[in-house]
Amino acid sequence: MGATDPFGFDATSVSLANDARRYTQSTMSYVSMAGLVVAIERLLSLGEARIEAHARSLAAMLVSEAGKYGWQPFRSVGDPAGSPHIISLGHPRESVQGIVERLRTHNIVCSTRGGHVRISLAPYNDESDVNAVSEALAGAGS
Repeated sequence: MGATDPFGFDATSVSLANDARRYTQSTMSYVSMAGLVVAIERLLSLGEARIEAHARSLAAMLVSEAGKYGWQPFRSVGDPAGSPHIISLGHPRESVQGIVERLRTHNIVCSTRGGHVRISLAPYNDESDVNAVSEALAGAGS
């Protein structure tokens, strides 16, 4: 796949591309694929409805707790245009980038989107994770 013409097969020579394509691997990472199979099997065993219910529960808890400190969601938890496992929070008086940096110092992985803090809730997250985010947001102005 790193050749100039990756589908112009010639077993007698290799003509690598002159750009970053030359570093493209031609086969998949089999270790990654084995891990992906296990992850997909685990998610399927949990079931889509159970995962969604878990995400909605954590999202409602996060929005409620964060709301005590002035943080408001971009979309409500039940908004059909949203996704139950992604919460974007904004605050009228807080620097979003500053908050993301603060959250990261608390080992909370998040990012920014459109002037909001974007938090993804995974199936492995639980109430203690939501509490950690809430506590970090509570102390944001300090």
